[in-house]
Amino acid sequence: MKSLPHTTDSLYTADDVKLIERQSCLDEGVSLFELMQRAGLAAWQSLQQQFPEAETILIIAGAGNNAGDGFILACHAHQHGKTVKVLTVKSEPSYQGDAALAFELLQQTDIELSLIHISEPTRRTIPSRMPSSA
Repeated sequence: MKSLPHTTDSLYTADDVKLIERQSCLDEGVSLFELMQRAGLAAWQSLQQQFPEAETILIIAGAGNNAGDGFILACHAHQHGKTVKVLTVKSEPSYQGDAALAFELLQQTDIELSLIHISEPTRRTIPSRMPSSA
């Protein structure tokens, strides 16, 4: 797979990530949903490594497929006996594709799910670059 240019001063765009994901699926011979499941499992494994004593997990899920990764992460944490709460910025019927499939898995559990509202001006105030610590 051809890699995209990346420096510490740049981020991948949503289109870049979609391209990387599609190419990864082709390279690995898996579906986008399987890739999402792998991402959710990797996030759970990383969380376990960094915070092994954590008993309560809060996951804030956005509007796109990354929400699906969070839903899968929530399911793994729940299966391991953690108390899990998921805050989502979208209601269930508005998730599409693989994120909707992951949401269905989440709904098969008793994980607490709450809808939150983030205003458009708040979304636009997130800085595009983090300040350096120099």
